[in-house]
Amino acid sequence: MALKEILLIPYKVDTDNLVRGTQAGYNRCNASTAGQSSLCQTGFLNSVDDFCLWAPINPNSIVGDVEGDMVAWCTKPGRGTRVIPAGAIRGVQLTKTPDYVQVVGFIDQTRINIASGDQGGEMDPHGADLRGNPLGGLMYSNAYTNNKNAFRQVIEWHNFMGSDIFCLKACDPARPNAARFCEHIYDRIGCAYNAPSNAQPGVFEACKGDNQDFPGVYTDAQGKVQTYRQPPESLGAITTIPYTARVPRSSDCVRYESAALFAGSVSPGTGGGTPGGGVTVTTTGTSASATSDGGSGSGSGSESAATSTGDSSTSTTTGHESTITAPPETTAAPDGSTGSLTVAPPAQTGNSGAVVRVEVPVLAIALYGQLGLHNNTMMVLSLSIPEDIISTILDELSSDNESLKQCSLVSQSFLPLCHKLLFSSICLNHPTRTRGFYRVITNNVSFASYIRRVEIISSVSPEFRGRDWVTFEHTLAPLLQALHNLHAFTLRKNFLPPLPWNTLPADLRSTILDLSVPSITLAHVANVPMGHFRRFICLKDLKLLDIELDHGHPLDLGPLNASLSSPLPVGYLESLEILDSPMCGRHLVTTLTDPRSSLKLSRLKDLELFGDHGFTGTIMETAGQTLQRVVWYGLGEGTDCHPTPFTRFPSSFSALPALRFLTIGTKFARGRAYDPLPLLAQALAGATPRDACALEHLKVYISFYGVWKFAITPRDVDTLDEYAFWPALDEALTRPGVYTKLTRVGVGLQVGGSRQAFAGLPKRRMPMLLEKGVLYMMFTDQ
Repeated sequence: MALKEILLIPYKVDTDNLVRGTQAGYNRCNASTAGQSSLCQTGFLNSVDDFCLWAPINPNSIVGDVEGDMVAWCTKPGRGTRVIPAGAIRGVQLTKTPDYVQVVGFIDQTRINIASGDQGGEMDPHGADLRGNPLGGLMYSNAYTNNKNAFRQVIEWHNFMGSDIFCLKACDPARPNAARFCEHIYDRIGCAYNAPSNAQPGVFEACKGDNQDFPGVYTDAQGKVQTYRQPPESLGAITTIPYTARVPRSSDCVRYESAALFAGSVSPGTGGGTPGGGVTVTTTGTSASATSDGGSGSGSGSESAATSTGDSSTSTTTGHESTITAPPETTAAPDGSTGSLTVAPPAQTGNSGAVVRVEVPVLAIALYGQLGLHNNTMMVLSLSIPEDIISTILDELSSDNESLKQCSLVSQSFLPLCHKLLFSSICLNHPTRTRGFYRVITNNVSFASYIRRVEIISSVSPEFRGRDWVTFEHTLAPLLQALHNLHAFTLRKNFLPPLPWNTLPADLRSTILDLSVPSITLAHVANVPMGHFRRFICLKDLKLLDIELDHGHPLDLGPLNASLSSPLPVGYLESLEILDSPMCGRHLVTTLTDPRSSLKLSRLKDLELFGDHGFTGTIMETAGQTLQRVVWYGLGEGTDCHPTPFTRFPSSFSALPALRFLTIGTKFARGRAYDPLPLLAQALAGATPRDACALEHLKVYISFYGVWKFAITPRDVDTLDEYAFWPALDEALTRPGVYTKLTRVGVGLQVGGSRQAFAGLPKRRMPMLLEKGVLYMMFTDQ
């Protein structure tokens, strides 16, 4: 297997862990991930019989609740995804236009886990936080390549699902209006306005067509071009829309009169979408041959009848035979230009043509099987590979478990290092997997030393009779106790409601509180006893992500007010991340700043926060001399959330002498008491040359989401231009001898498609930073 083939697509393309959590699935998909429990998030739109829709993981789901976690459901196997059940699709029209390809159709949405009657919503690669819906979702198509076995990534697309209707449009990435034809701001008005078509129930067809009008753009009765502004949800349901979307003209339609198109009796193919033998095809247009955009009509060893209707005459022709080749089922998701990823190890042959001897280590099979890493190609070849090549490959793949597994199956030379890397990080998300892994560790004690990171992901499932498996699994505690070389521990629940701490088994709670690890991450867990962290003297990195107070369960504050029989050694936290955890964050900061705490904040170097919380000032005051990096988002919100003025910054950057990197994210709140940017400018201006400030990189992101409701007006441009923060920032950062190490100042504006209106802002309002060559602007969609 070539290294290039391994590295084309990462296992997960979204590795962030922000407010909405982590990517639910994965992007490297192949035969080992295929099936109705697949979490593949790489989709395709190729032809009338070869496309994928985004749909939920679990049955009876509401689209709006799970749009960030949708997975790919495809019309045929071979993509490593779930497959849309036969009979679910009840009509479809594929249209290929100069700028996009789209499918619109009718579906029994309950067959793909969408609740009956749910009106649904929109998936697209944007989202309010620019991470897309679903998180990590990729879309590919062979409609924009010359080779139907090659695929190109589609950057602009949208997919509407709901009311038993679907539409998916993939816009040509090489065309200038891809973002406008695949608009993502009209999420409340569905397929009729975003992807108008002639799709009909019971009709299966592929057509060529003209471009539609840009979504939201129409010509009124007076012939004037207008742009519709979708009202915010706060105004209630949309009851009237001032226009009906124009349905563009279609031609050369190939109609398939059999729903067997998606039932497995059609020859699989990547192009054309033309069915196999035995399916009747009706072609409407000026051409007498049954063709669609993707290729010619074809049969699989038999003839297919086609009726062609022209403008002035009708003729009947016999279709010719050709072959549509399908990608093998061991094909993973393709890259954007060169084709597909082959993940199965190739056959190895010697000069004589004999197959190289195959050895199958029993221990490797047992380990992979227990961890769910097994593959039908479980063979380790006794092929010798030079150590320098092994080191180069494994350096590139050190965080890619799937490719490491494949390397270990190619040659025994990979086995020792692959085992260490594969077992260095373990994810436990099911009791069966946990028990199997526990058996492996108890029978092979030496493997415990390899394991440095453990992530436990809790979940509720009908399989567990509505219970969360973490609350009853008895092997978790002894397993953690056996891992004597553990460096990082994560306890996470991906979906609401959060996991109450006191529902965990007592021995598991005790084991977690006795961990001596440098890194702990807790996500979506309620009532975590913050007071216990005073004893975690080995802890260097702590992440609290959406840690709530659940008043339905008792809150254990830990030993904050308890006296210890003997003093513990002192430890110092170096990195702290608190996202959407205000109450527990306050308890933690209160604990760690208490003189009796053995874990201190006074040497903190790295701080990430989301939201304006009262404890932030305490952290700044306690760790101001050592902080080197601060990332602070979620500022500039309304007075309901923050009734007091923003005062969290120190009065001068002289209080932050070691700070090298600062990122601030805020809503535009000019003139409001909770606007953080005037305080930022004031703190920057408070430093003097003798303070020797270490600041190297400052980034300020300003969002206008929910501030400017519709199109940006000239008055909005003036409002931003007149913002006093700009000249204050310009003057504060360019004073001689103060910020001598400053190399970059980034200003990010989420202004949608109106970025040109603000292109002159740096020259007009921050000329000294511009002249100094450190200022750069970033424009993103809302």
